[in-house]
Amino acid sequence: MKRKQIILGIILIVLVAILVIIGISFAQKPENKITENKSDSSIKTSETVKENKDKNKTEEIVKENNKTEEISTEKINDEEIKKENTNSEEINIDNTIVQNDIAEEINKAYTTDEQKNQRLEFERKFNEAVNNLDRAVFLVDIENYNPQSNEITISETEAKKIAQKGFEESARRIAGEGADNKESETIRIDEKSPNNYFTRYIYDGDKMYTNIKRNCYIITRENEMGNGISIYVDATTGLIIGGNAFGD
Repeated sequence: MKRKQIILGIILIVLVAILVIIGISFAQKPENKITENKSDSSIKTSETVKENKDKNKTEEIVKENNKTEEISTEKINDEEIKKENTNSEEINIDNTIVQNDIAEEINKAYTTDEQKNQRLEFERKFNEAVNNLDRAVFLVDIENYNPQSNEITISETEAKKIAQKGFEESARRIAGEGADNKESETIRIDEKSPNNYFTRYIYDGDKMYTNIKRNCYIITRENEMGNGISIYVDATTGLIIGGNAFGD
């Protein structure tokens, strides 16, 4: 009897020991999970910090690149402006040089006092003719020309009569090829800007007033060689606002 009791006691002790061991195992597993979670969180936090640092570095690099591009663009714009200004200065200088060269070459061509006097007289008459242009026919004060209307108010017949005076003036002191060939005359309407074809002085260059746009009758005459003259008659005011000589 005592032997059985001893065996049962041993069995109970073993069972208790097993239960204790199992309880300890269950108790340790959550701790391991917590440790694992902590480790994962630490890893994730480290990765997030690293990603943020990398992101910040990338943004800084982009900003630096943008600044570099802006500086480069500003430099390019400054260089273009300087180049344009330089080109404008060169053009002005070139025009002055050309005018001086023309005067110098003319002085060389006319060596005697008589020849020089003849040339001076020609220049005087040419410039005087510009000053004496009929303001009822030719537009002289071009810069202040600003009609309120741009409607066509004169007929082709009227425009041709007005253009005849332009052909005569051109043949007298500017260009005359084809001016008297009425059989070749053509007429059309187009938008034109005034120019100084009739109003420029002897050493002046060509000038077009592109800020002004007018409906014009363009009357053209030419010779057999294709050389000729076009007269621009304002279709509203009837004034000759410019012209053009073309050909060889």
